Amino acid sequence: MTARSVANRIALLSYGAINIAMMAVTKSVSLFSAERPVVARERLQMQYHGADYMMAKVIAEFPMDTFFSLVFGMVLHRRCEPRISQGRFLALLGLATTASGALGLAVGALAPSPDAAVTLATPLMVLMMIVGVKNPAGVQSRALPLPLSLIATISPIRWAIDAMLIAELRGATFEPSQGDSGPKIGALAATRSGSHVLDRLGMANASGGHATKRLVQITIGNLILAALGLAWQCPRGGGGSGA
Repeated sequence: MTARSVANRIALLSYGAINIAMMAVTKSVSLFSAERPVVARERLQMQYHGADYMMAKVIAEFPMDTFFSLVFGMVLHRRCEPRISQGRFLALLGLATTASGALGLAVGALAPSPDAAVTLATPLMVLMMIVGVKNPAGVQSRALPLPLSLIATISPIRWAIDAMLIAELRGATFEPSQGDSGPKIGALAATRSGSHVLDRLGMANASGGHATKRLVQITIGNLILAALGLAWQCPRGGGGSGA
């Protein structure tokens, strides 16, 4: 690893996390929105509860979504050869996929209509991407306003990128670039280790375990919100027992 390659590595891992998250949310919201009228009719007829439907969605869709993210991750890791181990990389992609899929279910369940869910999902993910990405030039982001800071806290993109960058850069030492000693300008100039880069990004004290824990919490929290959304939008005439 050389200092000149750091910006490319930051961009590579960031785009990988963004692609996976966008795919999972888009698929989850689209399918959920298409199924909502049918689910409402069947719940009205007391064929199953909202919790049963949510459990079936998780069991049927999350493994398939994770499979595609793992295939994507294996190809990306083999072709680009980041420093992060393949096992760690695939695990983080799979966890980011699950967290993003759960977010899609929560948006679909809480939105007042299927069209509103689809309309809301895209700008929400764009905001989560904006507050989650790191500047590949190595410039620490300014403090975010409170609303954006709250969005960053629940952004699966943010925590997936954090976990990947920590695994990629912490403990890394840079080899001299042939014919060049490294970047001449920008915050990455004169950096000689991955830990130094993390410090420039404002992640000196960040923990990969903490970022991974956040992804798990986001997954669980969004599944709970999705279940509550289904209960709240229980079809009229089905009574509370249809939730």
